[in-house]
Amino acid sequence: MFGAENFCAVITFTKTTGQTRTLLPVVADYLLWYAKDRERAKFRQLYERKALGGEGATEYFNVELPGGESRKLTDEELANPGLLPKGAKIFATDSIVSDGFSGENSADIELEHGGRKFVLSCGPKRHWKVGVEGVKKLWAMGRLMRREGLRIYKRYFEDFPFVPFTSVWADTRGETDMDYVVQTSRKVIERCLLMTTDPGDLVLDPTCGSGTTAYVAEQWGRRWITIDTSRVPLALVRQRLLTATFPYYEVHSGSAGVSPAVSGVSPETSASASSAGTPKTATGTVALPNNPANGFVYRRRQNARGEEIGGIVPHITLKSVANNEPPEEEVLVDSPEVVKGVVRVTGPFGVEATIPTPVDFEADGVEDSRAKTPEEFQSHLERMLEALRRSPVLHLPGNQTVTFRNVRQPAKSLSLHAEAEVVAQVSHLLYRRLPSRLGVRTARRVWKPAIQQTRKSALRAWPPSSSARKTAR
Repeated sequence: MFGAENFCAVITFTKTTGQTRTLLPVVADYLLWYAKDRERAKFRQLYERKALGGEGATEYFNVELPGGESRKLTDEELANPGLLPKGAKIFATDSIVSDGFSGENSADIELEHGGRKFVLSCGPKRHWKVGVEGVKKLWAMGRLMRREGLRIYKRYFEDFPFVPFTSVWADTRGETDMDYVVQTSRKVIERCLLMTTDPGDLVLDPTCGSGTTAYVAEQWGRRWITIDTSRVPLALVRQRLLTATFPYYEVHSGSAGVSPAVSGVSPETSASASSAGTPKTATGTVALPNNPANGFVYRRRQNARGEEIGGIVPHITLKSVANNEPPEEEVLVDSPEVVKGVVRVTGPFGVEATIPTPVDFEADGVEDSRAKTPEEFQSHLERMLEALRRSPVLHLPGNQTVTFRNVRQPAKSLSLHAEAEVVAQVSHLLYRRLPSRLGVRTARRVWKPAIQQTRKSALRAWPPSSSARKTAR
């Protein structure tokens, strides 16, 4: 269909830890990646964090102690780097030469340390990667091993504590909580989408199945279309999307509409959002942009131990060190900024067919709407509410759930789809509809007992009085 010239890669991913077979166990599946035009294919490099002895980190078996002395790591230190003294730096050695003669940049270099003289020679068919002066700078900075040779550059583990993904994904597993007989791991679909699309792009899955593609696309701000010939998978994915919740990723402000302000944002978050160009309301609360096509926001952040935990990570290289240049920055596309205290639910979506289709709410193959003619079918919104009544459990992050009762349309409201009561609580959970492609809806204001039973940062308490509710809007 696409032609051999548009072949991109074969990706091998593990699907189970082992299968009993007469012959060799089969534990992997394969992804064939083709592009419509390979020269114009979109690609976003994905990274995983390095682990000592793991992929991309098998050569890190040296350590530089706080006093400047270097030695090999012991087996105990390799297994548990926490045994090293504070300030110790794990490193691998790397070459400081490249192939090809280059005149003055191939000259011998005389250096001195501790009263000893060293002569570095790259030979007649190589040259110094950073030139003669660059090598001298690296020596003065302590970035070179104090010995003669060519593989003497110290590449610290923390220079870039990540390694790019290749075409072999050994950290994936088959889906453990399957809703459908054939269900691909969410992690595999997620990597495919993050690697080949941007927020706002359109994703097509012509074999819906359990709806994992639609679920992942919704989570990461991609538009989606999914197709199936059977009503059962469509009923499954509808329920899956109606009961799903996602993190609210911070989005760059743009010409698209802006959602209502979210109150209760901490000063640190407000300052950060303000510096990124996020608009504010007249009361000073942060107004969240809601068009993912404008792009997610990524920032560099470190924890108390100085480890990189943000979506932007500096990539220190031999060249940047030798030339005293700021390091390049890599964007971790799977680590956008998350707005705390806000939960996003699935935006508006439609289910279409070539003819009016009966509704199978229970996904058991039995038609449940009891409609005999197309005119007797309920509206799309009423059918969605009925599906929520029959599957009233809302899944929250951290394996938390909330169960609804008395799901209904509000008597007087132009901005709400539904209201309901939380089981064992007498308070209302309201979803506010926002003018957005992504269909962001913010769950807000539930009574304190409900917050204690669910994740505190997931739901915001809503004022019980009608006057306070009007003010909060």
